[in-house]
Amino acid sequence: MSDRLGYVTSETIYLPAVVANGTTITIQTGTAALFAGAPNAATHRTLATLGSGASYAVSGLAQGEVLSVQGYTDFTYQIILSEPSLPEPPGTGVASALVTGTCTGSPCPLGASVSVHAVVWPAAEAVDHWIGYTASEAMFLPSELANGAVISVDSGTAMLFAGFSGSVDHRVLATLSGSNSYVVQGLAPGEVLSVRSGEGFTYQIDLPTPQLPPEPDEDEDEESLASASVSGACVGSPCPYGPSVSAHALVWPSSAQPLHRWLGYSLSSGAYLPSRVANGTFVMLDSGSATLYAGLPTHSNHRPLATLSAGGSYFVQGLASGEVLSVQSSAAFTYRIDVPQMPPVPPGGESMESVAASWRCETFGCNNSPDWNGTVINWPYWSAYSDNARTGDQLRTVYSSSGALLYPYMGPWANGCEVTVTSGTALIVEWQRGSNVWREKWLGPGDTHVINLTAPEDGVLIESDDWQGGFSVSVRNCTPQPLP
Repeated sequence: MSDRLGYVTSETIYLPAVVANGTTITIQTGTAALFAGAPNAATHRTLATLGSGASYAVSGLAQGEVLSVQGYTDFTYQIILSEPSLPEPPGTGVASALVTGTCTGSPCPLGASVSVHAVVWPAAEAVDHWIGYTASEAMFLPSELANGAVISVDSGTAMLFAGFSGSVDHRVLATLSGSNSYVVQGLAPGEVLSVRSGEGFTYQIDLPTPQLPPEPDEDEDEESLASASVSGACVGSPCPYGPSVSAHALVWPSSAQPLHRWLGYSLSSGAYLPSRVANGTFVMLDSGSATLYAGLPTHSNHRPLATLSAGGSYFVQGLASGEVLSVQSSAAFTYRIDVPQMPPVPPGGESMESVAASWRCETFGCNNSPDWNGTVINWPYWSAYSDNARTGDQLRTVYSSSGALLYPYMGPWANGCEVTVTSGTALIVEWQRGSNVWREKWLGPGDTHVINLTAPEDGVLIESDDWQGGFSVSVRNCTPQPLP
């Protein structure tokens, strides 16, 4: 391709994704950067910056994106093009059905009847009702089956919706067409999934095997644990509920590496359990009452999953990546829990690849402030922060290109880490968390830096800007530790 936005280049410098994926670029002399994005996008993301002798195998470009290789000065290169794979012929999936909803109750805001082309779910647990309407087919899939489902549209276009059966407004999860796929996650208990269109389409679905909750432990000798009064002190921003907060809460075992941070508050105990451990957790109350909440640690409003009283239990599933679980009450309660085994800590000393990152402003005063883009080394969620704890529109939370939370801000345990850059260019930032003052150290391939925090410094970030592109490092004497 030789055109992008309103410009026509003198040569064909843009390679479509269907050929670019699988292509290997080798820079023989000079330096060049690889960029990818949609032809009508104002900015393209940096895939890699290559020097003499360096190679890059292109992968992961989305349908419709293009690849270009550019440099400020002359460079020579070698390319090995992939063999383009032809798309599957349309119509290979299951045909959607024309589903009619008849008003059998209240409310019925769309009239006496409504019709739509939709996926009809094969699961016996699928439901056929939405607000006051009863559908001719079971087009609504409960969240316990929908979470983890993979939906592909082979021909036509369809939209995925999620919400409660009694709610008029369902949110849009994705719009699919042309063999695009979507993995469903994050639906709350009680929500349902539907896939609909104004016209017919064909699709394929892969439903997960439902995970059954464990049977309650009948061992009478098992100890019932008491909730704790957990307090939170404002040490950053935002702190919308004043200088301190408190509640009776379930304190998760330290082996599960719970989080001690919510918004700008630092908690006295680990009351927030990350989703990759929380999913599959079983909670039972022996006395009192408590509510289970789920949400992102950077959001003030967490949704209630269930309210339990003595003898009640709940099996946690469907929490999205980056979310946390808490169990809270206004009064003391006792409980028993069964928490899955904590995933292993990534071993130290191995090469670590950077990931593309966006620093997003999410506070009220952002005024549509643009994202900051770059690449970072991402650490286990229990050992690093996802935000920089600064103020105003400088307060930024870090997300991946897929929208998942990243945790690049290392804690005090970073002191003494030896970092060696194995490819690309990296920036080591040593600073006091939340401040506007820091020290920088740029490193190229083969360069080594030993992190030496000087009071009041208590954090480190390993990053690069979006022009420099991806990089990799190896670390020594660097073991992630839980945040204080």
